[in-house]
Amino acid sequence: MRTSILRFSLLFLVTILTGCGGGDQAAVTNSNLAKYNIPSNNIPDAGQFTISNTIYLNDFTADIYDTNITFSGSRTASVYFDSNHSIKYSLQLDTSITQPIVNSFAYGEPASINDIQIKQVVKLQDRELLLLGINDSTCAFASIYDATNSKVIFKAPCLPDTQYVDFNGIGGGYATRDGILYIAIGAPTASNENIQNLAQDPSSPYGKVLSFSQNDLDNPNSLTNFKIFTSGHRNIQGILNLNGTLIAVEQGPKGGDEINILSENKNYGWPLYSLGSSYGNVNFTAAGDPMSFTAPIYSFVPSVALSDITNCPLKIATRYSPYKCSLVSSLRGNSLYVILFDNDFSNVVSSQQISINHRIREFAIGDSEKFIFSTDDSKIFQLVIK
Repeated sequence: MRTSILRFSLLFLVTILTGCGGGDQAAVTNSNLAKYNIPSNNIPDAGQFTISNTIYLNDFTADIYDTNITFSGSRTASVYFDSNHSIKYSLQLDTSITQPIVNSFAYGEPASINDIQIKQVVKLQDRELLLLGINDSTCAFASIYDATNSKVIFKAPCLPDTQYVDFNGIGGGYATRDGILYIAIGAPTASNENIQNLAQDPSSPYGKVLSFSQNDLDNPNSLTNFKIFTSGHRNIQGILNLNGTLIAVEQGPKGGDEINILSENKNYGWPLYSLGSSYGNVNFTAAGDPMSFTAPIYSFVPSVALSDITNCPLKIATRYSPYKCSLVSSLRGNSLYVILFDNDFSNVVSSQQISINHRIREFAIGDSEKFIFSTDDSKIFQLVIK
């Protein structure tokens, strides 16, 4: 079997109290990804390090500690809390992680997979799922793989125009609600119309938020079965279950990053409508009535490259109560944003930018005072709110 080449961006965020993979599950079990040679290491408490910066917020200050931990590659770290509330991080994965996965897709025949990208690790109470972007000798496709039980849960159809596939746009934001897993699979291309248009194709899982029940995960009737929850998405990076409401942060094209309130059977317009423009500076305009699409509750123009969303730390949430509070991270914006919603999630009341001066890739909240984030300059920081 041909040796697989692993290149990936590991978007792995796990929290005990809250987070992108938050939702309604109990505290997660310890990671069992060790069989895939994912190393895991403790992050010492921030008190052992020197404050590298102090940020002054509305009614708060926040100290940023450089943990002096660095890792190879720019987008391969994950930070999370295990079930013992220990802070952990993972470094770049060894290529041998792909071998059990390749075997699962071979179905008894020699596999010709030449590229596997791990785009998200979905941490549930009883298992870990991997959202994969895969290229083999015949097609490029997305798949959901149960890393705990070593089996394929879902395999999406082959994408058209393989040379234009960019799995950096596969999304991977997820949350749970009432025992249902909601996971976003994007339309993974920068400019190809055939791939972009799949977001409006009701027979395609691309450009959609899909829902999977516990039974779907335990006993998949078919690897190609799926249920569409919402459609018309480009690249959802994070989903938060905030008091039963699903909130998504989505990267637009050139401009037009969005915060969307997800409601079943709604169409959010991509690629027919966006406040952004194409990379060729052509505006996206609606085909037909733009009011037929569900508008974002908030848009960032120009783009800040939203990367994740979670609950606000308790101190900030309490300060702004009764408004609903979320914390959003960004790459291009080099910032965190405190986003306040009104009680029925019909309006964004406030957006407060907190400049961090780093491209924030992942973050995890541990308690009311501190959280940890990894950056694209290969560092891990702790931020303590006072």
